[in-house]
Amino acid sequence: MTLRKNDILEMMELTKFKVNKAKALEIMDYYKATEINDTNHPYDLFIHKTKDGIVVKGFKTKNPDVFTMTFFGADGKASLEASIFMPNIKVETSSFEYPNIKTQPLGKGYEDTGIQIGSDEVGVGDFFGPMIVTAAYFTPSDMKLIDQLHVKDSKKLTDAYMMQIGPELRRSIKHFTVLCSASKVSSYEDKGFSTHWVLAHLHNLAHQKLIEKYKLGDEIVVYVDQFEREELYKKYVGESLIENPIIFKVKGESRWPSVAIASVISRYEFLLYWQQMESKLGITIPKGAGSDVDKVYKKLIESKGKETVDKYVKTFFRNYKKTNE
Repeated sequence: MTLRKNDILEMMELTKFKVNKAKALEIMDYYKATEINDTNHPYDLFIHKTKDGIVVKGFKTKNPDVFTMTFFGADGKASLEASIFMPNIKVETSSFEYPNIKTQPLGKGYEDTGIQIGSDEVGVGDFFGPMIVTAAYFTPSDMKLIDQLHVKDSKKLTDAYMMQIGPELRRSIKHFTVLCSASKVSSYEDKGFSTHWVLAHLHNLAHQKLIEKYKLGDEIVVYVDQFEREELYKKYVGESLIENPIIFKVKGESRWPSVAIASVISRYEFLLYWQQMESKLGITIPKGAGSDVDKVYKKLIESKGKETVDKYVKTFFRNYKKTNE
C-alpha cells in the first residue's frame, strides 16, 4: 500500500460502523480481499485499498457475530465508500488534516541512519488500557518508506493517520511488540514495583524477542526513548539485560528512525486494542486520565460491574481511587 503525497496533505476522514458476520464477509468478498490469519493479530479480518485510495479494513470483536468496518481516505470519499454497504444508517465519522510537512532529503535530521534497533512505549498515561512496547529493526533500505510516511513526525500524527500507516509499517519492518494488560501492570504496582520497573522489563523483553526472532547480532546498537536513568534501567532489568550496546536519550523518535517506527507501531497496536476494548464494553472511552475518563469509568461500573471493568484499568491511578473512595 503506497501513499501519494497528495493523500497525506489533504483533509482525511475515518468512517466506521459495526456489522454482523454475514455482512462482514459480504464486504470482504466485494473487495476480493483475503482473510488475515495472523495469531499475533487475531482481530484483523482483512485490509484492502481501493483505486481511489480508500483503505478499507475489517476487524473482529470479542463477539464472534459482530465486526467493525473502517474506511479511511480523502474527505468525503471514505463516507461515500462506506455508504455502498450502509446507505441508510448513521455511521461514526471523524476528519482531520495532516500537518503540511515539507519534503526533505532522506533521513535528514537523524543522528544515526545505519542498522539499528529502537524501542518506544505507549499507554503509560492512560487510565484505561495496557502498556505496550515495540522494538523495531531498521536498515538504511527502510529510509525511503519511513520518509514517505512521515514517521519521524509521529508526535504530530493523529490516531486516524496512524491507523492508516500502521499496517504498512507492521508488514514492512521487522519488529516485536509486547503488551502488558492494565490488570497485570496494577498487580506489579501492588507488589511494590514502579511503572518504570515494568517499562524497563517490557523494553528489554521486546529487544530480546526481536533479536531472537530475526537472529540479529549482539553488535547492533539499541536505542531507547529514555524514560528512566540508564543506571536504574539496568538495575531494574538485572541479569536479563541484553548484551547489545544500549543508548538512552529523550525525544528518541526524532533522533533515530528505529525509535520513530517503534513509536508508531506501538500506537497502532494500542489503538487496535482500544477498539476491541470499546467493542467489548459497549462504550466510547476517552484516552488519558482526565475528568471525562472518570465519568465513563463510573458509568461502566454501574452498567457492567466493577469486577468486569477493573480488568481494563490501572488501579493505582488517581481515577480509580477517586471513584472508589
